[in-house]
Order: sequence, then C-alpha cells, then structure tokens
Amino acid sequence: MSNPTPLQQKDLISDLLYKSALRACRNQLLIFAKIVKTSLIEDGMPAVEAAENVKKGFDGYKDLSTFENEFKQNVDKVLVAYLQPNYRGRDPLGRLLVEYAFVRCSSKGIIYPQDSEQDMAACEQFIRGVLPRPIMQYFLISIRGTVDGVDNFKFLPMLFGFDDPAMDERRKVIAEVIEENKKSPVPGKTLTHWKGVYDDERSKRLMLPFMRQVMERMASLGGQRFTNILENIQRKDEAMNDEPRLKRQITGDDLDQIASALARGIKRLEEELGEASLV
Repeated sequence: MSNPTPLQQKDLISDLLYKSALRACRNQLLIFAKIVKTSLIEDGMPAVEAAENVKKGFDGYKDLSTFENEFKQNVDKVLVAYLQPNYRGRDPLGRLLVEYAFVRCSSKGIIYPQDSEQDMAACEQFIRGVLPRPIMQYFLISIRGTVDGVDNFKFLPMLFGFDDPAMDERRKVIAEVIEENKKSPVPGKTLTHWKGVYDDERSKRLMLPFMRQVMERMASLGGQRFTNILENIQRKDEAMNDEPRLKRQITGDDLDQIASALARGIKRLEEELGEASLV
C-alpha cells in the first residue's frame, strides 16, 4: 500500500494547525478578558460584578465555533494550493506567454494569485489592470489547446490549429532552454530555474514573433468571434465545476485588456532585443 500524498493528508494537517492556533487564540482571549476586567475595576465597578460581566461576555465565545469555521475554510484553500502537485511545468509555452504578456507588461502586471482579493473581484466585474485567472486560462487554451494536468477538460487550439509544425518547433526550443536551466538543490529532486528560462535570449527571440502572431490572429478573427471562442471554452470549464469560477460575461473590455498587455509585452521584448517595433 502506497503512502498517502501530502494532498491526501490535508485534513490531518489542517486539524493539527487548527489545534495549535486554537490554543493561541484562547490564550489571547484570556489576556483580553483580564484587561477588560482590570479596566472595569479601575473605573469603579466592584471586582465580583466585573468578573461576572466578563464571564457573561465569554459565554458566547467559549466554543470558538466562528474561529473554527473561518480558520478551516481559509487554511484548506492554502493547503490545497501548496500541497497539490505542481503541473505548471507541463505548459512551458503558456508560462512564457503569461510572463512576457501579463506579468512583465507593466510594473505590477495584470495577473494576481488565485483567490486573491483582486482576482476574485475581477471575476465578479471588469476591473482595469486585473485579468481574471479564468479568462487568462481560456486565452491560453485558445492558443495551445488544453494541457493534461493543467486544464481539467479537453479543448482544441482554435487560433493556431491542432497540427501546427511551428508550435512543435517552439516547444522543442523551449524544452532545450528549460533543460539547461534545471538544478538539483537536493539529491533526487530536479527543479527548473524559471527566471533563467524567462531571461534567456532564446526564449525572448522565440516568443516575440509568436506574440505578434497571436495579436494578428486575434485581430483577423475580430472581437465577437474571439469572444465566442472564449465563451465556448468557458462553458466547457463550467461543466466541470460545481459553480462557475468566472461570475460574469466576457466583454470587449477584457479583450482590449489582453491586446493592450500583449502590445506592451511585445514592445518590452523589442526594446530588450534591440528590434524595431512591428506592432
């Protein structure tokens, strides 16, 4: 019988963390109660009466059920994010595109962590400067199709087609760059130094014309047709989830934000590589 994975041990880890945090929370409440009691006595309330009032106030908090619910909901999200297997290395083309177009496009970038306040707000309504992660995923799928272990459904690449020799060549070059940027911090474990991959001139020279092609194909499709593609991908995604991750419609503002980020990313790569602008 195989040992349980870290993700399968999530509930045990969550329970251990909860018990440790609960002790600290109870100690903090006792300190708070002592401060309140002392303050009441200093204000002239008899000691017995002050103690009784503090005790009454504690009756509603002694089980700490609110703390338990809030703690477990938030810790579960964090544990899943950190313990689940990391499959991002299976989509190096997507990672490079996100890095150059959506992360390095400005000082802050337009991508925020999943379940962050900014990302969740942008899933509710359009927010300039924040591209919701679901839309980012749909955009990547429209270009390279779905990737096993990254996307939980199947969809063909619509912008470049399924059988694209140029796409295969891009993946081959990226694989070579990644192989040269691997390191082994501990015996038996290999990690990719992604910053080295992003900063490698071969990656930049590969992605610059590719990003130009993406913009050209988006423009040739037109806003409505490209929106339809993203909406079809969204429906596939929603069919695999209990509730929609994106809680609004995809709009022209979203497409403009993607195109603007691509244009800025292209300009930055051109400047870094010393190439003339073609956008």
